[in-house]
Amino acid sequence: MTSWLSRIFGGGDVKGQPNLSSNKVEATPVQTAQIDGQDFPLFEKTDDLIDSIRRSNIGALRIQSTAYQNATLDLHRKLAAIYGESSRQVRDIYSAALHCAKCKTEFPDSFKLAVQGGFGPGTSVRGATPGFREFGQTGSCPGCGCQESLLVYEHFLPDQITVMMF
Repeated sequence: MTSWLSRIFGGGDVKGQPNLSSNKVEATPVQTAQIDGQDFPLFEKTDDLIDSIRRSNIGALRIQSTAYQNATLDLHRKLAAIYGESSRQVRDIYSAALHCAKCKTEFPDSFKLAVQGGFGPGTSVRGATPGFREFGQTGSCPGCGCQESLLVYEHFLPDQITVMMF
């Protein structure tokens, strides 16, 4: 019997990805999160997200919004150990979207920086989205008040990327 992830993502190893140990038990997603029309396997633990990234190059991690910095650092450390510090897989962490776990609103970069403590008190920030300071302090979505977020990770292999010339 094949897992639902194998049925969805084609099973087997992804070209250019490290092989998973055949005796390792696959993490089962808590559920899926639909973001921008795509279903992402949703996990509660970083190691489970990493297993999904190794198998299918996508996944989402449910976190407390205020834990964003710790979650990205943990993900960075673990992916760097697998793929290398300067790998595209590691770089993709920092372009990964952060969405409200309840209403699915995507938080702008100023919110992600604020929750990491990127702006000191009284600092004037040009171009930041209103509400970023409050989000940085509380982690509460300005739309619905939820304090949980989804870190939505995608990694595209080189043959999946096309360049458009104008």
